[in-house]
Amino acid sequence: MTPRAALVTLLLAAWSAPSVAQALHPGSGAQSVEVGAGSNASGSQSTALGNGAQATGSHSTATGQGSHATGSNSTATGQDANASGTSSTATGQGSQATGSNSTATGQDATASGA
Repeated sequence: MTPRAALVTLLLAAWSAPSVAQALHPGSGAQSVEVGAGSNASGSQSTALGNGAQATGSHSTATGQGSHATGSNSTATGQDANASGTSSTATGQGSQATGSNSTATGQDATASGA
């Protein structure tokens, strides 16, 4: 299952849980959704899940407190994970994927190459 498919499954399940469903709200980006205090889904078709999560790149997903997915088609999963490269993936607490098409996996992992 892809990260996006897992996210969709999670969101669909959330609609049936009243307390979580009340926390879901549209983001400012077209077809985007945000969940969590201070979350921001301003990228087109982006998803921000978690307090302070930021999904500002188009088609980006930020999951976890303080995570940032700013690159187009990027995914940041984990507390304070950062995926700023185009089509980059950062998975793990504090991981950083800054290069285009880069993948950083693990706590505090870094992938900065293009």
